Amino acid sequence: MKLYITRHGETIENTKGILQGHSEGTLSEKGVRQAEKLARRLVDEPIDIIYSSDLGRAAHTTNAIMKVKPGTAVIYTPELRERDLGEFQGRTREECGWIKQSGKQYPEPEKGEKAADVFNRAEKFYRYLLAKHVNDNVLLVSHGFIGKLLTGIITGKTIDDIIITESLKNTSLSIYEIKKQAEIKTIIFDSTDHLF
Repeated sequence: MKLYITRHGETIENTKGILQGHSEGTLSEKGVRQAEKLARRLVDEPIDIIYSSDLGRAAHTTNAIMKVKPGTAVIYTPELRERDLGEFQGRTREECGWIKQSGKQYPEPEKGEKAADVFNRAEKFYRYLLAKHVNDNVLLVSHGFIGKLLTGIITGKTIDDIIITESLKNTSLSIYEIKKQAEIKTIIFDSTDHLF
């Protein structure tokens, strides 16, 4: 399997530091351009199927990709949604104590999903992909937190190691060749070269 992982384009909420969680989000003008550039980057990639988060900001990014990949099968799934942030959703990072700091774990909401819940969801989805798409080229369009969990799971990192790393950048691209569970090659990770 060749697995491509990307994050949605920048949203208006991203620019304001608002935690979106399960809200739809709205791509900013820059985010729309990012999605278009990502699509151009993927035009020659032999993608067999796309799995996208069903939240608006990811779906809009997927729509841009579909313009260069017409006819490619797309499945919109809640399994790739961003973390449900409960009472933090719609509030700013500062209001929730989510100040970016290297190596820092952020406070967890009392409602919504814990980080471990999202890790388990991502791991279960990855196992599903391994079983169903062993010989396929698969693109995942997701979000910053679940995206970094997926890339960490693929490369064998623990949840504690993953959580303290930065989330994936908007419309970054990570590509992995997966022959067997123990045979994983990272082609690129969190690359935004196509945006420049």
